[in-house]
Amino acid sequence: MSAMPRPEIGVVSRYDFGETCERLQKAAVESGFSILGVHQVSQTLRSKGFECIPITILEVCQAPMAATAIRNDPRVAVMMPCPIAIVQREDAVAVYTLDARLMASLFEGEEMRQLGDRMHEDLQRLIQTVG
Repeated sequence: MSAMPRPEIGVVSRYDFGETCERLQKAAVESGFSILGVHQVSQTLRSKGFECIPITILEVCQAPMAATAIRNDPRVAVMMPCPIAIVQREDAVAVYTLDARLMASLFEGEEMRQLGDRMHEDLQRLIQTVG
């Protein structure tokens, strides 16, 4: 029995939490992504009375790829925009995003596979800017 593939890809940042968030946002825009949202998950949970390690989620999108994916199968919208999680671990800052290849494989068609491959490469390159 083979192990299930990991649903995420990630890197350990060489920067602190705040600088990682700032650098990823800048790199995303420079790489052709739009930033559709920034969610301070830990702050939201604390405001509800729950303790949480520092976590911020960036929502990024590349409109041409998103439009093509939606044309192929509108259900793909449930995975949009692409989330990038910045997580303060005990001794390091980790950056995670979904493996777009795995996500694309949930839908039919060669074009979706190709889009998943391209988005994986773009997201991998983006998170590597802080790794």
